[in-house]
Amino acid sequence: MAAAAGDLEQAEQQFLSGNYTGCVATIEGSFKDHAGGEERHLLLCQALLMIGRYPEALKAINNALEREPESIRLRWLAREVFQRNGQTERANEVVEEITKDFSARPWAYRDAANLVVFGQTMLLKGADPKQVLDKLFDAAKKADTKSRDVYLASGNLALDKHDFALAAKRFEEGLKQLPDDPDLHYGLAQAYGPSDSALMVASLEAVLDHNSNHIGSLLLLVDHSIDAEDYTQAEELLDRIETVNPWHPDAWAYRVVLAHLRGAGVERGGARSSEEEARQAALQFWPTNPRVDWLIGSKLSQNYRFVEGAARQRRALEFDPDYLPAKAQLAQDLLRLGEETEGWQLAQQVQKADAYDVQAYNLAALHDTMAKFTTLTNRDFVVRMGSHEAAVYGP
Repeated sequence: MAAAAGDLEQAEQQFLSGNYTGCVATIEGSFKDHAGGEERHLLLCQALLMIGRYPEALKAINNALEREPESIRLRWLAREVFQRNGQTERANEVVEEITKDFSARPWAYRDAANLVVFGQTMLLKGADPKQVLDKLFDAAKKADTKSRDVYLASGNLALDKHDFALAAKRFEEGLKQLPDDPDLHYGLAQAYGPSDSALMVASLEAVLDHNSNHIGSLLLLVDHSIDAEDYTQAEELLDRIETVNPWHPDAWAYRVVLAHLRGAGVERGGARSSEEEARQAALQFWPTNPRVDWLIGSKLSQNYRFVEGAARQRRALEFDPDYLPAKAQLAQDLLRLGEETEGWQLAQQVQKADAYDVQAYNLAALHDTMAKFTTLTNRDFVVRMGSHEAAVYGP
C-alpha cells in the first residue's frame, strides 16, 4: 500500500511539473501492480488528454467508468474525453448521469471535489451562477480550504462571465493556500490579461517556472505575440506546444490565424500547408468543435478583419447553433460592419441566455443608451449622439 501511495504522489508531481508522459508511465505501472482507485484513473486520463492521445484517453475513461461506476468526478472528466473524440451526444448524456447520481445519493458526494463537479454540472444545465458560487463552490471551500478544484472552478466561472476582477480574487485566494500551483497562476494570468499585460506575463513566468510544458500558458503567450505582431515568436511557441501535444485544436487554430494574417501558408517543420489543412488538423478528432472557428474568427476580428471574422463565427454556429461565444462575437462583428438589425438581435439573444456575462450585459446597456440618441445622417455617414449635442452640431 505504501508503494502504491508513493506511485500516486510521484505521478501527481510529474503531472504538475509537465512530465505528462512520465505520469502516464507511472500510473500504468501502478495498474500493473494491481493498484487502482479514482485518483489514478483521473490522473491517467488527464495526462493522456494533455499529450493529445485522445483515443487512448477514451479507452482509459471507459475502463475507469467500469471500475468506478459511482464516481461523478470520472463522469465529469469523461465529458471532456468524449468531446475530444467527437462523441458529443455521449458527452451530453454524462451531464444527465451526474445529475441523477447526485440526486439519488447526495450524501455520498459531500466532499469538496464532488461538490465542485455537481456545481459545474448545474452550470451547464442553466443554474444561477451566483447560487452555484455561494451554495456549492463556497461550501466546497469550507469543506476543504486546500482543494485546488474549488479555486479553479470558481475562478474559471468568473473568467467565463468576463468578470476579471472576481476571477483574480478567486485565483489569488487559491494561491494563498497553494502558492506553487501552475494552474492557479495560469488562471491569474488570464484574469490580468485584458487590463495589465505586465502582471499577466509575470503570472505566466510563475507558471512556466514550475511547468515549462503548460499548454494553456504557452497558448496565452501565442495570443499575446499575435497581438504584438511578433509572428515569429508565435510560430516558435506553437512548435514548442506541438512537441507536447501535436493535436491541440487551439494550437492549430492559431496556425490558421497566423497564416491568414501573413497571407501565406502554415509554416511547420520546414513544410507548408494551407489554412484549410490546418483547420482540418484542429478538427481531426472532434470534427464539429465550434471553438476552433470561434477562436480563429475572434483573433481575425481583433486584427480588424471583421468580414472574415464574422464568416468564421457563422461556421462555428453551423456546428453548434447555441454556442454563445460565437454568437456574442458575431453580434459584435456585425455591429462593426453596420449590420445592426441582426447584430442587436444576436446581442439580445446572448444577454437573455446568459444574464450574468459582464460583456453581454455591457452590450445590452449600450443598446439601451444608443436607443435614446438622435441620429444625424448624410450620404456617407450615420452619426448618433445625445439630443442636446445633436442640436448644437446640426447637419
